[in-house]
Formats: sequence, C-alpha cells, structure tokens
Amino acid sequence: MKANQLNVFQDAQVQTELENIYRVLNQIGYNVTAGQRCENLDAYTVEITAVASGTDISAAHGLKRTPSNWIQCWSNVSGVTYESSSGVSANSDTAFWTRVTVPGNYRLILI
Repeated sequence: MKANQLNVFQDAQVQTELENIYRVLNQIGYNVTAGQRCENLDAYTVEITAVASGTDISAAHGLKRTPSNWIQCWSNVSGVTYESSSGVSANSDTAFWTRVTVPGNYRLILI
C-alpha cells in the first residue's frame, strides 16, 4: 500500500494523519542479518537452530538488557517460537531462551 492509496477518507484531517502514520512506519528499519543490532529500534536480531521441539534453546545477543519480548520474522519450517516455561532458563542481558513447536531455523527480533 502506498500513502496515496489511503485517499479514501472524506475527512481531510483523518487522511493527513493516516498518511503521516504510514510515512513514519515506512521509516522504521531493522536489520535482518542475525547477530546485529537493529537500525533504529532498540532490538537485536538472532537466528536459532532447533533440533528438537519443546526443549529450551538459547541464543546469545548484544541487546545489553533482558529482552522483554520477541518477533519471529522468518522460519524455514511451519513452526513457531514460544516462551520457555521451565523456569530453569531465564532470559538475561546476554542470553535469550525460547522453545519451538517444530525443529528448524528461526530468525527472531529481540525487543
């Protein structure tokens, strides 16, 4: 969708605000290369390889704080990542723990 495709509102102020939001969202960039900080988000991209489902998997990161959440942005399988609930493996300012539903490769953006 392009900003000029939003031209469907009768109220010019609503139209202007939506175009402004669209422009801002298009300026958000994140690096999809694993092991690098994102461009203009306080985030870090990691890639994990899971060999079994339902087990804790860790990834080192350079976020310099404990991640509050993550976005799964790519996978070579139809699985998803979910929070490690074992209580044994806690996220830290250098390590991230997760679990997967299907073994495979996953790229995550830690936020």
